[in-house]
This record gives sequence, C-alpha cells and structure tokens, in this order.
Amino acid sequence: MRILDSSAAIRRAITDLMAPGKTRRVAITAFVGDGARAFIRNPKGVEIICWPKAGGTNPLELRRLKKAGARIRFADRVHMKVYWAARRGTIITSANLSTNALGTGSLKEFGVFLPADAVSIDDVIESLKSRPLNNKDLQRLEMEHRKLSVSQRWQVDKIDKVLYPEWFSLRPLNKWKLGWWDEDCALAKNAEEIIRTDSGKRTACDWITCKEADYKKHDWVLSFQLTKKGAIGPSWIYVELLERVSRNDKNAYYDDRPYQAIQVWTPKHYTSPPFTITKNFRTALRRASVAFGIGRIEKLRSVRPPSALLAMIKKRMN
Repeated sequence: MRILDSSAAIRRAITDLMAPGKTRRVAITAFVGDGARAFIRNPKGVEIICWPKAGGTNPLELRRLKKAGARIRFADRVHMKVYWAARRGTIITSANLSTNALGTGSLKEFGVFLPADAVSIDDVIESLKSRPLNNKDLQRLEMEHRKLSVSQRWQVDKIDKVLYPEWFSLRPLNKWKLGWWDEDCALAKNAEEIIRTDSGKRTACDWITCKEADYKKHDWVLSFQLTKKGAIGPSWIYVELLERVSRNDKNAYYDDRPYQAIQVWTPKHYTSPPFTITKNFRTALRRASVAFGIGRIEKLRSVRPPSALLAMIKKRMN
C-alpha cells in the first residue's frame, strides 16, 4: 500500500494508472468535471461510471470523452472514487475526476494506492446497477446544468469554447432552437415590470417574440435576422422568462407571436451556449440559410433546427 497525501500525488498516480495500453482501465467516480480528459490521455476503451448530477458532472466533458472512445455508464447516487487498471493497481481516494479536485482547485484530497487484486472490480461495478449513457439522462443533466447556473448566478469564465464543427460531432447533441425575426420590437411592458421588481434591472438583455409552445425556460435560442440575403447577426438568447404580451402593448404585440422569450442578464451569468458564434459560423449560417431556402425557414412548423440545415452549416464551415 502507498499513501497518496496530496492532490498532486493523486493526480500523478491516476494519470499513470490510466495511461494508454492494452490493459483494462476503469474509473468509478461520483463526478466527471471540467478537464477530466487531462488525466486520461487516451480515453478509448476506458470504462467510466459516474453520477449524472448537475454541479458535479459536466455534460460537455462526457460528450468529449464519449467521442474519444470512453465507455460511459451512469449510476445514481454513486459517491465512491475508485480508479483501477488490470495488473497496474487500484486507487481509492476522495478525489473526483476533475481539475477542481486534481488540478487547479484548492481542494484537499487523500488516497491510497493498492495492488489491482485488492479489489474485485467487477463485483463493485455490479453493485452499482449502472446503465449506459443515454440521450434522456444526458439531456436532463444538460437542463439541470443550465438551471443551476441561473440559480447561482455563476460568473462563468468562458475558457472551454466549443466551435460549431465540434458541437456537430458530439453526440448526443446539446440541443438548441431557432429564433428568426425581420423587424425590431419593444420589450413587453409587463415583462419590464417583472424584471424591475424581481431583479432591480431596468430592462432585459435580449428577447424574441414567439408562440407559447416554441420555447420553454432554460432553452438556448439562436436568434438571427432573416433577410432576402440570408440569416444575419446571429446571437444566443437564454430563455429565463416566457411572458404573454398584452394586446394593448402595441409596440410589442404580434397576433401570430403573442409571447416573448426573454434573457434578463448578460451572457456571463449563464453557462456557455452550445457553441461559440464565430465569423466563420456567421458566414456559414448565411450561406446555408440561402441554400436551404429563406421561404422554407419562414414556413418551418418547429423551431428545432432541421437536420438538413445543420449539415449545410457544417459543410460550409469546412
């Protein structure tokens, strides 16, 4: 047995244990947080079991690990941290698989290094009653991740950017919706009153008119102006409020879109959107919208982006 009495010692031991090779590797950890891939240099074939709980497990990191070949399973309320590799050893520790625990964080961690045969890893796995990573669980985790950021008003450092081609390649996709407009409209007066009362702000950061069923709270909406030359000026709107507009509010009311989806705060108060809007993406979106058909976009029955449009954007990004 070897004592691992610091985060640095645990980090080095896990990195060595999870090093590439033909040996079987297993990571059972409560949470898979930001930067987990830094400690598993080649995730292909690694078995990862974690608890899909917002605030601890990062859905983007799971998608990236899955794309890199990790075999991920979910187990609710698992809190153990066991890292195991055949013929290499076992680490039992307090540290989750994240940079907060093993990297730049200030958490105090402790662990022990044991021989591989000190633990029957298959018995441990069987006791967890785990299930494969699936779209339903991952989407639930994604939504809870977004809600948590709003409730805690995170001042998030947007360090880990996702560009559109990467977003397109990470499955299951981090979902978002379309929101197009052709003229400016005022913020609804009743929404202004709610914002002043609840947040002390004079107005919202951004908003878009819609039907009641188009959006729900915590949706990400890609908003853009739809012109004859294509979709221009894309930006993200995080739906924090969904308010019906009074018919008497002449500057805000539209018969066919009597609701407003509203982002109250600036982007720094939310988790990162599904991907970053870059100059290349703006160009690709405009060209793809023309190729797809402006009229077709206007007649879409759903605000969920069609697969064909997504693929056209990806093709033009290349």
